[in-house]
This record gives sequence, structure tokens and C-alpha cells, in this order.
Amino acid sequence: MTKKLSPVQTVLAGLVFSGGACLLTLWLQIGSFRNTMGYLLDTPMLMLLNWLPMALLWVALLALTGSACMSGGLTTLFWGLLSYINLVKIQARGDPFVPGDVFLLFEGIEAVGSYQLNFPVGKLVLLLGVSAGMMALGMILKTPKIKKWIRFLSAVAAAVIFAAAVAGPYSDKDYYAALPGPDRANVPQVFDSFGFPYVFLYNLNLYPVDRPETYVQSEAAKYEEVYRHEQVLPQTPPNILMIMCEAFTDLPNDEAFTYSEQENPVACFNALTAREDTVSGQ
Repeated sequence: MTKKLSPVQTVLAGLVFSGGACLLTLWLQIGSFRNTMGYLLDTPMLMLLNWLPMALLWVALLALTGSACMSGGLTTLFWGLLSYINLVKIQARGDPFVPGDVFLLFEGIEAVGSYQLNFPVGKLVLLLGVSAGMMALGMILKTPKIKKWIRFLSAVAAAVIFAAAVAGPYSDKDYYAALPGPDRANVPQVFDSFGFPYVFLYNLNLYPVDRPETYVQSEAAKYEEVYRHEQVLPQTPPNILMIMCEAFTDLPNDEAFTYSEQENPVACFNALTAREDTVSGQ
């Protein structure tokens, strides 16, 4: 037995599906779902910013598939998987999933073996089950046929609104800074409090890699060709600053540095390694 939705019912279905996708995405976060919802309900604008990308994706997928239920399932699956990846990454590294991680996919795959990963199987099964259930519901609830030009305009409108939102409220640093809540340095807690969709999209505009004004690709290629296999000593030796992140290093012991033993930042480490009852290395 099938039922054909009216245009109004289709819109209402979109609200239900996108709202459900938003709630499931927030539930998949590592923190307390109750606390997150309590915070978002006290901040309606933030709640809207978490739901908006779900609604826009549903509209775009509806234009593509012509099925309200299929669009709901795919929207839930897409944002749910992003939130699930965020959950696993925070558990493994204490570091949330941000857009820049997408470009480090292969590096991430190589690094997986060095972490003790904990995959919450129950949450993943629930996500897949809910997504599949929404899609299967399309066999019962049929979406009215939508004219091609309406579908095209709807997809374009969704894309334009999304681009405007990313350039506007999702990149508004003043709004982000003014939100009451955790210290912004505690990024995992910020994700839990403000909602994964909002903070994920806010991070789209952070840490861009900008091309220097004087950079010319052809000139850079020439330098690379000349100096790749040739050791050239500069007339004026440069000052080199080495910064090591997330690990201890004994770089100050390199002969390039001229610290006295008292001034050496790792003097205590050196004293320990010099003892006969310790094991150490570089």
C-alpha cells in the first residue's frame, strides 16, 4: 500500500527528515546529548545554524532524486557519518574532525595504525539503520512529480543559500566569540556545546593556505630544478627556527645550536640521559 504525498506534506516531510538528521547528528557527538540540546534550546539562532545545512542538503538531494524519503536518508547518512568520524577522532586523539582533515585523508589512513581506535558499533548500526529506514519509507510514501525547472531552481537556491551562509553566519568570528560556553581553546568541548554541524562549518574558514603575492609557479619550478640535486651554501647563513608540535624533541642538542649546558632548554633531559641507570635515544 502506497500513499502519494501532497506538496505541503512533502515540505513537512522535509522538515521532519532534516530535523531528525540534525538530532541524530548531535546525538552522535561524544558529549552529553541532553546538555547539548539544553544549550541549543537556550540559543535558538545556534539551533537554526545546526539544522540549516541538513535542510539545504535535503532540498538539493530532493531536486536530484525526486524522492523526499531518499533525500532524508542520504542527508542523515552524510551528516551522521561526519559526526561519527568526529566522535572516533576525538576518542582517539582528543582532537575534533574539521574540514581540513578531508585533504589529509591518505595521511590519516596511514596514521590509523598508531592509535587505539574505539568504534562505537551500536551508534554506527543505529545511524545506518535509521538512514536505511528513511530510504525504505520511500517505497510507501511517494513524492509528487516535480517539474524539472522547479527542481533545478531549488538546487541552485539551496547552493546559493549555503554559500551565503558559509560566507556569513558560519564565518562570523564575533558571533562565535560572543557565545557563552566553554573556553574556545577547548575545541572538543566547543563542538559538544555548540553542535557539530555549526562548528564544523565554522572551521571551513579557518587556517586557509593563501598564495603569497610574489609567488610565481614557473619561477618556483626553476628553483626546484636547480637545487633539487645540488647542495648550495648561501652567502649569508639564515636563521632557522624549528618548531616541534605534539612531541618532545632534543633538537637543542644539535650542533647547529650553541647553548651552554646551563642554558640548554633540555639540560635536565641531558642530565638524565647521562646517567648509567637510564635508557635513552634520539
